[in-house]
Amino acid sequence: MSGVVVHAITGAAIAAVSIELVPTSGSTMSTQTGPGGAYALQSVPLQTWMIKPSMNGHQGAAIDMNDVDLLLDAAVGLTSLTEEQHLAADVSGNGIVTSHDASLILQLMAGTITRFPAATACQSDWIFLPDAPPAGGQEIPPHLQDGACTPGQIRHDPLSGDAVNQDFRGVLLGDVTQNWAP
Repeated sequence: MSGVVVHAITGAAIAAVSIELVPTSGSTMSTQTGPGGAYALQSVPLQTWMIKPSMNGHQGAAIDMNDVDLLLDAAVGLTSLTEEQHLAADVSGNGIVTSHDASLILQLMAGTITRFPAATACQSDWIFLPDAPPAGGQEIPPHLQDGACTPGQIRHDPLSGDAVNQDFRGVLLGDVTQNWAP
């Protein structure tokens, strides 16, 4: 059977995430996650595919002064950040967390900017980390450095049948405290 069935973004369910399957040749296929964070694509030809999630907006009230405080504590070495928190904090997209990132979060909160530089580079306000089972495709972690972005992806080279549980963990840029809720 040619095809792929893919399921929920892990953690809190994230609805309205755009999922693209980008082939090495032919047309891109796409869908969105539903209210429970699940997504599926059917009748996918057996060839090489990259699964690429992205989402703009849907921040809610997750970005606030607590994120600025935690980011500044990390920037001066008072606390350590998890991988997800570091990705959320690096809103400048330069690969490191500094007070400049805190300044950008404050600017977004004040409305003087509408998007973080990292979001522009990634073409997404969210960063997605592959979280697929070991038997799935090759996981490509997201990477931000020097204003360039490699989004998180799962590569099937080639897709050889149904691929299930092709999950991602979503990280909202600027939400260092990881308090986003649907």
